[in-house]
Amino acid sequence: MTYRAAIIAGLALIFSAAVVPGASAQATGTLRGRVKLNGEAPGNRVIRMGMDPMCAKMWAGKKPGPVDEIVATSDDGGLMNVFVKLDGSFPGTPVPSQPVLLDQKTCFYQPRVVGARVGQMLRVKNSDNLLHNVHSSSTHRNSFNVGQPIAGLTHDFKLLDEEMLKIGCDVHRWMTAWVGIVDHPYFAVTGADGSFTIGNVPAGKRTISVSANAQGRASGEVTKDAEKLADTLPYPPGYGHSLGGASRDQKEIFTEMGIALVMGIATMYLVLVMQFGSFTAPIPVMISLPLSLIGVVVALFLTRGTLNLMSFIGVIMLMGLVAKNAILLLDCARKEEDRGVDREEALMHAGRVRLRPILMTTFALIAGMAPVAIGLGEGGEFYRPMAVAIIGGTITSTLLTLLVVPTFYDSIEIARERAIAKFHRREAEMNPFLAFIMTFGEAIATLLLLRFVFRLLTGQKGGGSSSNEPPRSVEPSGTPAHSSSSS
Repeated sequence: MTYRAAIIAGLALIFSAAVVPGASAQATGTLRGRVKLNGEAPGNRVIRMGMDPMCAKMWAGKKPGPVDEIVATSDDGGLMNVFVKLDGSFPGTPVPSQPVLLDQKTCFYQPRVVGARVGQMLRVKNSDNLLHNVHSSSTHRNSFNVGQPIAGLTHDFKLLDEEMLKIGCDVHRWMTAWVGIVDHPYFAVTGADGSFTIGNVPAGKRTISVSANAQGRASGEVTKDAEKLADTLPYPPGYGHSLGGASRDQKEIFTEMGIALVMGIATMYLVLVMQFGSFTAPIPVMISLPLSLIGVVVALFLTRGTLNLMSFIGVIMLMGLVAKNAILLLDCARKEEDRGVDREEALMHAGRVRLRPILMTTFALIAGMAPVAIGLGEGGEFYRPMAVAIIGGTITSTLLTLLVVPTFYDSIEIARERAIAKFHRREAEMNPFLAFIMTFGEAIATLLLLRFVFRLLTGQKGGGSSSNEPPRSVEPSGTPAHSSSSS
């Protein structure tokens, strides 16, 4: 039985095509497909071999010269060197005794991508008459690092765990190869035209996983484009696709981190309510949090960064760091108010007193994050977006907090006092519970801008009381209520 699947693989994405053969449990089938790159392929880097004259001599006069084939495609877009495997549970089969061969030839690993079984031997051969090295980058138990100084020398390594294993050479850094290690024989590597064949597949529901890496674009953007392409494919009955691999994990992590961010902000608000003894006083602190996002976006844009896992962690950290400035400011102002100082004067006093500690902590934080933002050393690029997000958000929030937080605090407190006065007037005229519901509903409508929209539609002017009483002029005692003008 033969099943054909047309698969378009997006970079940094794993697509799965579910196959349901309509045969008995003992039947086997063959899966054939083709991996095709949609869009323009990124350019491959030209390798300069001047650091090793012997490697340069091997390539002297050859056209085209040596390139790092990150993406190898055929004329019609077929994607070469893609590791394709089936996912699911399979009956046990013996591990081949024949080793998988990687050859160090003309200062490159040949082939570039191979597949192997768990428990199978990987044989690395040096066909060049110069020094090479075999160094694996394993996250499991497939680690090895040995020299290959003599032509014809081979080393055998037993592969112990499933993973996509990167093989490098410490002598010639451009030499890389990949070994896809799985615990079953149902895998393949695409050929020069992007096609693959997986034979003797047991009947059942099977999943074909196609994986690749993103280059030059954010993985989130590539994932969206690839999903759109996959949705347009005319799948036969029994076939489908789903997101998997790193893209699926990233989507799940972002969702969980978003929930953590919201819960953290809510917890912060409740703690501030208890500390300030007011439901409205912490609102200006909450309003200061989005101000930091301005700096995050600008900083990532200037450094050509993206919103990835580390920058998202930076945003979560930033929420606590940014709130600190507003808390310092409002805590000082409320203490002055408790002493009987006018609110505006208390806010100005707090700005003068708290400016220095706010700037000191801000500069200390920026100085501490600067080495991480530069991204030097091994793994520096991974943590760099976190530091960039924190520095950018801290700068803008510090500048805007000193201006926006006092303004919002004063406005919110004025609105609160008006609402309390309005409640007491209504309480004297109607049921207290009904008066509370009306005042609370009016406050919610104000927050949702419903009152503002209503006034725009009816032509009313904002501000003042909503009472139907005519305006009254209040004059000092003994002064007639009239006005005069003179020219």
